[in-house]
Amino acid sequence: MSSREFLRVAVVGTGGIFIGAHLRAYPELKDATLVGFYDVVRSKAEYAAKRYREMIREKLGKAEAPEERERLNTILKEMKVYSNLEELAEDEGIDIIDVCTPPKWHDEVAIPLIKSKHNVMVEKPMARTWIESNEVVKAVKENGVLYQHNENWVYSNVAVFVKKLIESGIIGDLISVTITFEHNGPEWKHWFWDPLVDGGGTLIDMGTHAITAIWFLVGFDKKPCYVKSCCMKVNFPIRYIAGHMKRINVDDYANIKIIFEDRRTKDVVIGNAISSWCSSLYAHRDILRVEGSEGSIRMEYEEGKVVLILTTREGGMRKVPIQRDDSFANEIRNFVNCVRYREKSITDETIGSETMAIIGAAYLSELEERRLVALGEFKEYAGKYLKEAGNYKEAADMLIRDLMKPYRAI
Repeated sequence: MSSREFLRVAVVGTGGIFIGAHLRAYPELKDATLVGFYDVVRSKAEYAAKRYREMIREKLGKAEAPEERERLNTILKEMKVYSNLEELAEDEGIDIIDVCTPPKWHDEVAIPLIKSKHNVMVEKPMARTWIESNEVVKAVKENGVLYQHNENWVYSNVAVFVKKLIESGIIGDLISVTITFEHNGPEWKHWFWDPLVDGGGTLIDMGTHAITAIWFLVGFDKKPCYVKSCCMKVNFPIRYIAGHMKRINVDDYANIKIIFEDRRTKDVVIGNAISSWCSSLYAHRDILRVEGSEGSIRMEYEEGKVVLILTTREGGMRKVPIQRDDSFANEIRNFVNCVRYREKSITDETIGSETMAIIGAAYLSELEERRLVALGEFKEYAGKYLKEAGNYKEAADMLIRDLMKPYRAI
């Protein structure tokens, strides 16, 4: 078995999302494997490498096929912890880089790696702001590499099956899609609550899931045109965050509307994205509801299992159980195959960047008394900071400070 029969992956950022969600996917891959680790805190990268080495050795102990044993031994021989990002960028043996840093560094890490001709997938959100994500889009276009916006919910069994139901026409013409993502808030880490690191609050954290998933169900061929904040606020202004009781300065609840237009027919679909770090207040909201002209789909839980409830106008009702899957593993497999076959991901750099524009437009809508904001209008608004600032990162900081004004006055 040739050692180049599988793609090599390296990770940048070996914190919570990588250890808790991405790492478990790699031992099961056949066409690619993880061999490189980098984190600004070297001990974290070494810990991740140690965990992965243990996983591979466990599989090696159970492997019987000679080619599989050879593949696993090759992984153990090639595993490496990098000293700096430059060393990783210069490694031509790496095919894919999995970026799992906090949002402030998503573009700062991705752009030099893209310029060194590496294919890159980046954990959501794509960046802190549309200003930064647009720089990534430029880099991808200029360097001819592949990029994936890692929004795992799009790759889940639930999303894929609901998409099939919509496209089958069983609920008629699509009218609206509502998705809610909520939990009590990531109080274990300071950076989630620092807008200059995360870019905002629950809208950019949980809302990114809802926005991209809604767009997937509506159809990525549809154009997001307008955004309106229905309610973005701070419900719990005092939080105990990573051992520190403090006042927060970002939204912990957001409810926004997005108007999508079919460019051919000019028909519109309404997306309702709700995100919350206050689930004790809103624990019983539906997580997914799709309305069509002839029926509806909603997601519920029965005995801990996901069930889709399909209702038609004639009064028919069916329950469809959905098999549990690992959406993080699915998104990683998807990008591996995109690189293998040189195909763009369905959640490419444009989808990631336009999601950031939707988020920015929602924050602008809240800032300006919840008026309807066109995406083009928001981009012009962000562009004024690019003209005033010395560089795009400074412009992004200025934009964030502006958009976060409503949450500082609590």
